[in-house]
This record gives sequence, C-alpha cells and structure tokens, in this order.
Amino acid sequence: MLKVYEKFGLTKEEYNKLRYGFLPQFVSHTDENSSSVLYFDGDDGVVLFQNPSEVFDELGFSIRLIDCEYCDISMTEMLEIAHTLDDEKWREWVNKPVKFKGNRR
Repeated sequence: MLKVYEKFGLTKEEYNKLRYGFLPQFVSHTDENSSSVLYFDGDDGVVLFQNPSEVFDELGFSIRLIDCEYCDISMTEMLEIAHTLDDEKWREWVNKPVKFKGNRR
C-alpha cells in the first residue's frame, strides 16, 4: 500500500519531521492530470489538498485530513496553496465570477 508521503517523494522520517517539527510548511506534487499539496501545521496536523475536485473540477480542490482530527492553517498559507494547486486557473477564477448550479442563496 502506497503511503501518502511517498507520492511527494518523502521518506517516513522526513514526513514525521515535517509533521511534528512545529513549523508550518507544505510540499507539492504535480503530474499531467492533477496537482496535490501535502500541508503540515507542525503540530501533528496534516492535510492533503488535491485539484481537480469532484464537485468543482479544476476550479476547486478536495481536502482530506491525514491521520488527524484537525489541522490549523493561516489565511496566507491557504492562498499560497490555492495558487500552487493551479496558478493559471486560480487567476482565471479570481477575475471571473463563478456561476453555481442549483439553488444557492
């Protein structure tokens, strides 16, 4: 079974150092079909961000907690991660209103 950190080229030791290192940071992985970011809050919190998402396609991303119940993230880091996931589509989305399907208020 492939561990999530292996997709990002990390060893188990490197992963644990990032996870428990008391320094928020992230690593990214991109292939031809998707972009992913593995974010560490430095205090046991780990989140996997993946683009495209099932609901919003390339204009959104999926978020999964990895072996934890919560993870803290600053607004600045969240914006940087959004840019990292897909900078070109992110700029396109920021500059153009998104029309949602369905009954949203």
